[in-house]
Amino acid sequence: MPPSAPPQLGATTARAYRELLKVQRTLFRGDAPARTAAHLETRDQFLRHANASPSETPLLIQDAYNTAGFLHENVAQTVLNDTGNYGACHPLLTSRLVPY
Repeated sequence: MPPSAPPQLGATTARAYRELLKVQRTLFRGDAPARTAAHLETRDQFLRHANASPSETPLLIQDAYNTAGFLHENVAQTVLNDTGNYGACHPLLTSRLVPY
């Protein structure tokens, strides 16, 4: 059995987990199946690494934050509109679109 992580790593891990869920909640607003799938994948990844050594934990936490940042900055939920094109379905995303 690996040694237990210091308490501050446990708190940091929980914050990283919550940050991922927060980003997913915003990104997949209105798309329950995608949100559920993202939540389950996040949970599976955290459970898979639950027994990671204390030396591995900071790298895994950083990976979780990097993933949250990637989702926030680089992924957009889109829908097919009446003209046959895909467009952002979230009001905050449509305000950042650059018109052609």
